[in-house]
Amino acid sequence: GNRKWCSCGNCQEMPTENECICCQEMDCITEHGSFGPVCLLADVLRTALVGMHQVRNDRLEDYPSNDMRLAGYRQFTWWTYNRLGKGNRRVIPSCVVASIRRNYPDAAGNYTGIKRCRGQ
Repeated sequence: GNRKWCSCGNCQEMPTENECICCQEMDCITEHGSFGPVCLLADVLRTALVGMHQVRNDRLEDYPSNDMRLAGYRQFTWWTYNRLGKGNRRVIPSCVVASIRRNYPDAAGNYTGIKRCRGQ
């Protein structure tokens, strides 16, 4: 596959051209000291899920990987772009998606990719 669009060296092939973007950092954003604690740490992601009202706080068992990926993606967008929302979405760099997927994989390898808002 073609990954000429990647400049950080950590991107992976994505299902659509729109998702083939790189963080464009010489030292990949996933290697930044805050990336792991903000976007990958399970306790932080569980807290983010509660804050996003995706789960209840009294749930003690492990959350499914798809919930943890959602929280990781959301944490990354808040960390890097601050405020996003309806009609204001950003494609997450492939290297970030790959790192979050490695940490919270789907058992069958099925991932949905970016979901566009209606009208975009």
